[in-house]
Amino acid sequence: MRWWGPGALGTLTLLVASVMACEPEPAAAGPVLYGAIWTGDSTHPEARALAVRGDTIVAIGDSGQIAPLIGPDTHVIDAGTGLVLPGFEDGHTHFSDGGAQLSYVDLRDADTPGAFTRRIKAYAAKLKPGEWTLGGT
Repeated sequence: MRWWGPGALGTLTLLVASVMACEPEPAAAGPVLYGAIWTGDSTHPEARALAVRGDTIVAIGDSGQIAPLIGPDTHVIDAGTGLVLPGFEDGHTHFSDGGAQLSYVDLRDADTPGAFTRRIKAYAAKLKPGEWTLGGT
């Protein structure tokens, strides 16, 4: 039985093209950011566009490279003249200092000069003569 003939190449080409046409398009990104994007890559330190899908950066480059990833529900963010940086997170602590800070005056969410002053006065009122007022962060 002969399976390869004069029309076989055309049939094979049509079959491959049909299979490729059935492949789903990649899911749209969301969000997409435009602006000055610091990449952290010394060979390409800056990009102009970035696409995210879920919790993963799926593409970074220029607007032409990112445009095909934008779908009807993609949230597009224009950073304007701002600089887009990764989220910096410091996940460590120095336990002795961190623990001691729990007993110091806490000024992190003091949003007015009056609140700042009241907290320091309340903390200082609990101290013995000669003890230092510590903390703030």
